[in-house]
Amino acid sequence: MKGFNASMRIWGSKDYKTLTDYIKINFKEYQKYCLGHSVGALILGMNQDSEMFEEFIFVGTQNAFVGNLKFKTKIEAYLGFGIAQPLTTALLGYFPGNWFGLGESLPKDCAYDWRTLILNKKSTNGLLEKIDDYSKNLTQKVFVIRAEDDVWLTEKGVKSLLNDTYPNLKPTYRLVKTSESEKGEIGHVNFFRSYNKNLWNIILNELI
Repeated sequence: MKGFNASMRIWGSKDYKTLTDYIKINFKEYQKYCLGHSVGALILGMNQDSEMFEEFIFVGTQNAFVGNLKFKTKIEAYLGFGIAQPLTTALLGYFPGNWFGLGESLPKDCAYDWRTLILNKKSTNGLLEKIDDYSKNLTQKVFVIRAEDDVWLTEKGVKSLLNDTYPNLKPTYRLVKTSESEKGEIGHVNFFRSYNKNLWNIILNELI
């Protein structure tokens, strides 16, 4: 990871743009839908091609500013991104997130972008200020899914994303109960696990 040139802004303006370029060339006549999980929904405003989708599905995403988080998660966020992230990133040249239970390791600039999402009150908007911002151009319907046991997400954070970052989208909200999971476990990433495939119908039914 050390020396790897990547950031969340690059994910949105270059990597995601490469994907939408491919879609435009190879699927011109198709209806197009876009599902964004976590940061995958935050980068949509970094690419003008997001306007081509008929509808969005957001899963497990929000403006992750610490002020929107629950108390225990807020403490973890301050320790992780206020202390551990800048110290270890400066020392190692990348952020070993797995050392602290904060996901996988990240390249330096991705880690600092994540720090902006957490510690900057503008959160996602703080990243969009540093790049061409198309977030206010998006006017589609969006189906917003949040899992009951996702400790990182709050209703306040989710509503902040839709009100402050994507104010022109037309949201419908769906809270998924743990009782709807056959394993009784969804969290932040497990919606897409094969043992939760019954939950995928929530999205399919929205699109039919």
